Amino acid sequence: MSAQTSYFEAGGGIGLSNYNGDMSSDNVGVILGTSRASAVGFIRYNLNPYLNFKLGLTYASLGADDATSQSEGIKNRNLSFYTNLYEIALTGEINIFKYEPLDDGSLFTLYAMGGIGGFYFNPIAELDGQKYELQKLGTEGQGLAEYPDRDFYSLYQLAVPFGGGLKFKINESFNFNTELSWRLTFTDYIDDLSTTYPDYNVLLENRGEVAAQLSHRAMEETIGELNGRRRGNPDIRDYYFTLHIGISYNLVDFGSSNNYRSRNRKSNTSKCPKF
Repeated sequence: MSAQTSYFEAGGGIGLSNYNGDMSSDNVGVILGTSRASAVGFIRYNLNPYLNFKLGLTYASLGADDATSQSEGIKNRNLSFYTNLYEIALTGEINIFKYEPLDDGSLFTLYAMGGIGGFYFNPIAELDGQKYELQKLGTEGQGLAEYPDRDFYSLYQLAVPFGGGLKFKINESFNFNTELSWRLTFTDYIDDLSTTYPDYNVLLENRGEVAAQLSHRAMEETIGELNGRRRGNPDIRDYYFTLHIGISYNLVDFGSSNNYRSRNRKSNTSKCPKF
């Protein structure tokens, strides 16, 4: 059979997502227990058997709760959040093995991937049964004259995805794949948590009781006792990761440099024995 042509591929998958930040845990059991639903859809351009490019849209649900921590100090901090995250990313993929699913000789490959993307998030917390968008409240004093170095963080951020996976040929038309990927980000506020506690009374006066209570939720300290104390770690940015399994369909008659199916039919016909 002649060399495989370049072609497009469309697919999707479902899986789990989680994040690493000021409320996350290093305990595997906690990580698995706090992982949430995720889904992805993508278009892949297979340039050759070793190099592909993929445009993907990802939904990830992220969240954490200090109550799940094994540290009594963090449990006492008593913060929590969740967010729906939406990402668009362009990545390149390098197949470790030659992968030609349109050729009978290729069955699977491992691959590495990396690229650039952007995402939208909006951390939310609950108080007395009501949901509140935390960024608007400025829970660390953002936008107040008393904290001129603290601006409101943007809900739109850049990400650097990287990771790897496995592609497996089901048949000439369909592929199975699984992928684990991380996203480096340039924000420390996916969880609305980064620096120190603002002054409770300043926050109460300027932003109201809800903002003050969602900022100072510690169970053992009295009101005002936390002012200026460390709330999060501003030196380490947050990141998130996803694990997906999915199916894709080879669009070999759409946008390919050569009509594979027509070519393949002709090739197969030419190989038929003549009587």
